[in-house]
Amino acid sequence: MYREDCFKKLLQVILDKDYVVSDGFIINSTDQVSTQYDTLVHRYNSKPLIDGSFAKFFPVEDIVAICEIKSNLNRSDFKEALQKLASNKRLGDSRKIFKSRPEVIIGNFFPIPSFLIRNKLDFNLNEINFESIYEGIPKAYWHNCILSLEDAVITYELDFSKLGPKSKELNASRGYNVETGICEWQYSQHIMLFDSICKTYDCPIHIITTSNNDMYSHIYNFLGSLEQAVKNCIKCDCDFGEYLGIASKTIRENR
Repeated sequence: MYREDCFKKLLQVILDKDYVVSDGFIINSTDQVSTQYDTLVHRYNSKPLIDGSFAKFFPVEDIVAICEIKSNLNRSDFKEALQKLASNKRLGDSRKIFKSRPEVIIGNFFPIPSFLIRNKLDFNLNEINFESIYEGIPKAYWHNCILSLEDAVITYELDFSKLGPKSKELNASRGYNVETGICEWQYSQHIMLFDSICKTYDCPIHIITTSNNDMYSHIYNFLGSLEQAVKNCIKCDCDFGEYLGIASKTIRENR
């Protein structure tokens, strides 16, 4: 509980004032409910659909990050925590996008960012087989970033040399070295939309271990990834009519 409280306060410091850190459940318009989270990041003006004495239920449209905080994890606990995040991340599929940049309507910014924080692992980092952990789970629902306080940060890397010509051109316009550069990436996929055709590149796992020169560098890296993912997360409007089952047929068809 102490670790969770410290992390919440730290998040509130690094995030923009547009976001709030809370605890509770996520619910979507199809009546699917997440497991309880001690750390949810949502928009400042979000109000829980249900605010009982013991729990709050937030609409999935207002959630911009989910975080699972654990102590030491063995192999089975580690797998269970990641699969739980992936399962709850799927709740965001019901969201409707009203206004968005067209290139990210279907892309790495759409799934709700998910993060796992733990004190340390009880096994070798190099022995982790994420394909086995996420067996049967599409890569879009994999974690964004994992922080092991005493060990490392686990994220992804994007090899620009493997991108198609149009993806290279767009990323070059954003300042990336697309010819020789490999970029640290906080998404399990790199997805671009061109002429209604979606180009998807699966990103390999990238592990950044603790540094003797700066014992906190991996923590800075994690916090930077989380802040950026929150900013990039697709913003959706919540239609309370759908949650109440009274959204009109005309509104649904117009979407």
